[in-house]
Amino acid sequence: MLNIGDRIWLSSGYDVQPSWLEGGDRYSATVLDFKEFAFSTLAVAKLNQKIKSDQLESDIILMQLRHKNAVWEDKEHAQFLG
Repeated sequence: MLNIGDRIWLSSGYDVQPSWLEGGDRYSATVLDFKEFAFSTLAVAKLNQKIKSDQLESDIILMQLRHKNAVWEDKEHAQFLG
């Protein structure tokens, strides 16, 4: 189960080379909090470095689980919320 303070790795999913990875293979982050939002739980994490996507740049991200009834466990699929 994912907990506040856990270190996580963020990497690509279906898109093999997404622009936000900027040529790298992954980012590391620390889980800061969980927030309830519209029938799901979002994970709030702080990246080890800023991430860039379109016109946005931040070291704080929100992640939402991709599948119904999924829980925050090892190797779960999530998506970024921009």
